[in-house]
Amino acid sequence: MRRYPSAKDLARIIKPGRYAVGHGAYLQIAAGGTRSWLFRYRIGDQQHHMGLGSCDYLSLAEARERAIDAQRQRLNGIDPLGAKRAAKREKRASHLRTMTFKQCAMAYIAAHEPSWRGNHSRKQWTQSLQNHVFPVIGDLPVSGIDTPRVMSVLEPIWTQVPETARRIRTHY
Repeated sequence: MRRYPSAKDLARIIKPGRYAVGHGAYLQIAAGGTRSWLFRYRIGDQQHHMGLGSCDYLSLAEARERAIDAQRQRLNGIDPLGAKRAAKREKRASHLRTMTFKQCAMAYIAAHEPSWRGNHSRKQWTQSLQNHVFPVIGDLPVSGIDTPRVMSVLEPIWTQVPETARRIRTHY
């Protein structure tokens, strides 16, 4: 049986590269000296590398345990990297389902504000939303907003303030 290096042995290694530590787990040392754990596996002819975490936060035993869990997934016909990415997407999607329209709109304004020339655009966006949109759909989750709800915002202001209605329709 192959003898894998101990934590003491790995602590002495400083040369950049990948070093097998058991069960498909590897210690990866980057050119800058950063150290992390990897899980390497192959599906067909395709090689995959999945990060397990930084050596600063995971011990050798924890990295091996994570590699064993990934090997178990492979034995059950599950691609570990695909499962990890799907879990991350689901977590992000669940966050969006709970996010209200107002939170999302304000995050959009904050993200795009640096590209605007002056403070006037931010004020105009915020004021239009507060006057016309937030009272109707501001507290609804983003996933609950559909065409009829958008129309319920636009119809009252379409004849009164057509430019604002056009902007709201265009951007939302």
